[in-house]
Amino acid sequence: MEFHLLVEGVGAPQLRLDLDGGTGTAGTAREAVTAFLTALTRVCRPTRRGAPGDVLLVVSELVTNAVRHAPGALTLCLARLPGEVQVTVRDGNPFGPRARPPDLRSGTGGFGWPTVQRLAREVRVVPHRDGKEIHAYVPWDPPPPDGP
Repeated sequence: MEFHLLVEGVGAPQLRLDLDGGTGTAGTAREAVTAFLTALTRVCRPTRRGAPGDVLLVVSELVTNAVRHAPGALTLCLARLPGEVQVTVRDGNPFGPRARPPDLRSGTGGFGWPTVQRLAREVRVVPHRDGKEIHAYVPWDPPPPDGP
């Protein structure tokens, strides 16, 4: 597994991982995200107990959806922002995700997109000429109080 993890400097840590979209893509993404979260925790411990698991779950769902619905290469990026982690997945399908009823019988899913929307403070789908990017902002710390 090869990924680019920036652990020092302004904005660190940051992660960029280019994936082929084949078998094992979601597992590879989870391994890279675990390394990112380890680096992030050293720099900025989460005040929310479930924050690392939320980031990992959002990544897993977005990458799995990209593999399932946008076959081909994809890129995963993670960045630390004030109070949150930005998760970005870029794939080759220009159409955004759509909610569908969860399917408990045939195992075809329907749980991922609502899970991402529930765990992220904000989710944006940005179309591109050759696909789209999905940006999910997952809370890490509570926002600082307003005022002096």
